Amino acid sequence: MNVLFLNVGVGISGRLSVFESYKQSLGADGANYKIGVNEGQHSGDDTCIMRYEIARAYIDIGNSSVRRVLGGIKAVGGALSVWKTGSGVNDKDHAPQSRYSDAKNGDCRSQILVNDAIAAPRR
Repeated sequence: MNVLFLNVGVGISGRLSVFESYKQSLGADGANYKIGVNEGQHSGDDTCIMRYEIARAYIDIGNSSVRRVLGGIKAVGGALSVWKTGSGVNDKDHAPQSRYSDAKNGDCRSQILVNDAIAAPRR
């Protein structure tokens, strides 16, 4: 499957071949791109240290055959979130769109258990 590929902020376009359910793609430049998805590893509070920052592209909500490739690398968060609402690039009002939306689970601070004496709760 080929889809339109847009380089966000740089103005370069080309073709992108998609593999693994939109999670990894081969760009027009021959590079592999990891694509973040809504409610996935990149979603939620963008200051959370548990949020992944390896995606190089995201799916356009107006046209699911368009992938927006990101330029540069975003700084990793330095806090543990207490909610699942998307913030920063994941905010519902972020332009041109929320990249990865709200987190599926969120509240990372409550999910950490530093105690080998008890069993971890089921999630």
